[in-house]
Amino acid sequence: MLRYFSLAVLLALLTAGVLPAQESEPPQPLDSAKTDSVTPPPVKSRLQQAIEAGERAAEEVGTDSVRSDPASTGRIALEKAQKWVRRLFYRGWLNPTVIGGFSTYQLTFWGEGTGSYGPVDAKLTVQYLGPTEWMGKDAEWLQAAYYTMESDPELIEFDLIVPARQKITEVYRALYRIDRGELQAMTFGLPAGQIDMDAVDRPLEAGQKSVKVYAGTFDCATYRGTGDVGAEVIVSRSSDVMPLEIVVLGYGDEGLTFSANGANVTPRFKSPPPLSR
Repeated sequence: MLRYFSLAVLLALLTAGVLPAQESEPPQPLDSAKTDSVTPPPVKSRLQQAIEAGERAAEEVGTDSVRSDPASTGRIALEKAQKWVRRLFYRGWLNPTVIGGFSTYQLTFWGEGTGSYGPVDAKLTVQYLGPTEWMGKDAEWLQAAYYTMESDPELIEFDLIVPARQKITEVYRALYRIDRGELQAMTFGLPAGQIDMDAVDRPLEAGQKSVKVYAGTFDCATYRGTGDVGAEVIVSRSSDVMPLEIVVLGYGDEGLTFSANGANVTPRFKSPPPLSR
């Protein structure tokens, strides 16, 4: 592959006239008495120069392609994790009946006809920690952990205070940490002037359906709505899956599929506790 790249560069260099023509050295007389103890380096042909230039260019391209910025990589992973946590929370129906209850989802490609398919891109666990209060308002306390499968960082965690109502449309307080690092604050709101489809969309109920996933078969109510950039959103909801009652969240050609649940698990990380009500 490198040789083909070199030849391509050769043709480009020759065509552009980048490589200068080599001038022939005048012949030395055979009977010349002059001698030199150092043998001059052989003159390289235009072809050899072009090949070597192409190889150097290929090496530089290869080197640049593997460089990465850890800060940029972490920022991209955080944005993706936040996006899917928002989608799950804003499309869910908060069921606060089991303190400590949690559910885990797998993020994969998804289609209405095929269901979940392809490799698992990430896993997302959400846990309900109990009722609380925020700035004089009734609120609920949850945490979420987003595990990436094939990239760094590997774990992004969120500590969230949301309104005490079934339909979540905002987050009062959001903290996060990456790979168990420093705890930092963030906002879950979108920039001013940008419509938050997940918060304002009101999916329409589309009947009952039996949904079979990794964790079992559930009788679900199906809802259809519209998400970011016009993506079709299909939600399968069951009250047996807490705390957000979502069995499947299909969002365009990707989706979260319920895979496991449980209860009475200690919160993954400590954060400044909100006031209890």
